[in-house]
Amino acid sequence: MKTTADFVFFWGNKDPFSNWHPSPFRYKGNSFSHVEQFMMFGKAQLFGDRSVAEEILNTRDPRKCKALGREVRGFVEKTWDQECEKIVGIGCREKFLQNPDLLRELLATGDRMIVEASPYDRIWGIGLKADHPDAIYPERWRGDNRLGKVISEVRSFLINNYIHQSLPERAHEAMKQALSEISLDSASSVLALDNEEIHEPGPSPG
Repeated sequence: MKTTADFVFFWGNKDPFSNWHPSPFRYKGNSFSHVEQFMMFGKAQLFGDRSVAEEILNTRDPRKCKALGREVRGFVEKTWDQECEKIVGIGCREKFLQNPDLLRELLATGDRMIVEASPYDRIWGIGLKADHPDAIYPERWRGDNRLGKVISEVRSFLINNYIHQSLPERAHEAMKQALSEISLDSASSVLALDNEEIHEPGPSPG
């Protein structure tokens, strides 16, 4: 991870903001090892592929989870493009909410822009490494930085809706309960979730 006055660049599963970074959490009765698993499970759920969803739940390796996500039947790119950030937003919210050490890492970024500096990903990353001369110029990025934007919005959501009211170290369970009860209708675009459960990963299929 590389930090400047304006940016926090990350890439790779050793960086705490990566979807592949180990970050066990539970959601609606299911256990997840990392956000990549949650994301691919949500993808399978969204398109009604219960078989692949079950396989993903039983797979901890993020690389294998990603590969299984490519096998989802009934996939519609336009639908996924509309819903993927919401699913990742939920996963990131739970990741930081249920892992206090990672939450502290997130809060330590202050108001810096969080950036996935993947030279290979032009959707979730910026298509550049952190040490590329253009990395500090958003107008020169070769990717959309979707993951960085989602994490930044999750950070704002957590701060604005709870953390200003109580220290997470002193009230982790209370924070978890409070956030679960907050109406997300007034949250940012990533977290303004659809009320229909199909848009959120639900209980284990079967």
